Order: sequence, then C-alpha cells, then structure tokens
Amino acid sequence: MFPENMMQIADDLSELENHFVHHERFAPLERRFRFLIQKRLADIGSGRSREARGLTLTGEPGAGKTTAIKHLLTKARSWIATTDTPDAKIISLDVPSTPGLKALGHMVLEKLGYPQGRGGEGWYLWGLIRHHVREQKVVFIHLDEAQHLPGRRGQKERIAMISELKTMMSDSDWPVGFLMSGTVELEDLLNHDPQISRRMEAVHFGPIAALSQTENILGLTSVYCSKALLQPAADIDTLDFVERLVHAAARQFGLMIEIICQAIK
Repeated sequence: MFPENMMQIADDLSELENHFVHHERFAPLERRFRFLIQKRLADIGSGRSREARGLTLTGEPGAGKTTAIKHLLTKARSWIATTDTPDAKIISLDVPSTPGLKALGHMVLEKLGYPQGRGGEGWYLWGLIRHHVREQKVVFIHLDEAQHLPGRRGQKERIAMISELKTMMSDSDWPVGFLMSGTVELEDLLNHDPQISRRMEAVHFGPIAALSQTENILGLTSVYCSKALLQPAADIDTLDFVERLVHAAARQFGLMIEIICQAIK
C-alpha cells in the first residue's frame, strides 16, 4: 500500500496532467465551433432545415489536438445545456486505422446505443444512423484520427465515405455537422472533394516558435510549477531554456506540456 503522502502526490500529478491551459490557438477553435453549434440550434428553434457545416482541427502528432478537443467538447456540452435546446447532443468516437463505411457505421450506431453486431450493408447502417441522430437530437459527430477515414480500400471506398458524410450534413430532416481532428493528411482527404471541402472550416495547430513565444512559454512553465507548489529555478527563466524546451518537444505544443509535466514528476 502506498503511504498517504505518495497517494497525495499521485493525485496531484494526475490533476496536473489533466489541467488545460488556454492558449492562443484554442480561442479560434472554440469560437468557430460555438458559432456552428449556435447556427444549428437556431435552425432547430426556427424549424429550418439548412445544410450543416463542419470543422477540422489538424496538426502533427504531439501538437495538442486531443487535449484541445477534449476540453472543447466538455465546454460545448456544458454550454448546450444552458440553451433552449438542452437535450441536443454531441457524440465522439475514434476512427480505427483501417475503417470502412460499414465498420464506421457500426461504431457510430454503438455510440448511439444501438449496436448491430456485424451484419447489415453500409447503406442500411447509415440509414439507421440518420434515423437515430434525429431521434436523439445529435447535432455534431466528432471523429478523432479522421485521417484514417478512407482506409486502404482505394478510391471507391473514399468516394463512398465522403458521399455519406455529405448526405449526413445535407439531410433534409436532420442535418448533422462533423468535427474532425487528425494529422495533416486529413486536409488532403477533404481536398479531394470540393463539395465536402467547402462545408468544412479549418483550424491548424502548427509548430511553435521559441523566439516569438518566449513569454507565453515561460508563463506556461510558471503556471504548471505553481499548480505543483514548486518554485521555478532562476536558470529556466531564459530564452536559452525556452529554445531547448521547444527543440526537445519537436516544436509541438502538446509534447512540450508532456515534457513539463514529466520534469515536475
């Protein structure tokens, strides 16, 4: 059994790793997503059925996409609960590395609470999905690792997948928006079809630059040290430290946060 103080340290470290720091790239992501939700809820309230829009978040591995999306969805769901449509839903799922239209359909149905085993054709499964998202008032579906959507099944599977997403977004009874997050390959996937591309707004988490972000990074380090009840050493309050930290993180924001947390441990 761990000593009591060790358990407290473990709890503190867990809280530290779950701490979300608002950064300059999160604001436009949140602003755009909230606007899309507001627009969809306004259409529901007025009885209009207009084509839904979507949003993509791309970046290299370690850019901080997963943490940002998790925080974004938590805030969005809390905000929806205060609106005139508090029962509107957002569902989220991870796209497997080798998906197909049928496999993804099964995953969405399971997330909706209606698992279908392994049977059913793709068109049938997605017909069920359109029915259930309307019944459950799902306004957005989040697909993480969405760069995997076309899988390895060639052009025919890519066309079928994109076609189904477009159908969901333009459904005359209940259009559903998509929030997609993934690596930069996701941009290439969407650019293959101008119709889906024009329906999707884009946010990209690019690499960080030590020189232009020195104050922000030092402030970030200070925040994490403060939450851990530590006093930062004098030699980390320098541009040299920031440059070494950014280099170690391969200029990726999420990896930089992981390094800071590991150092505090």
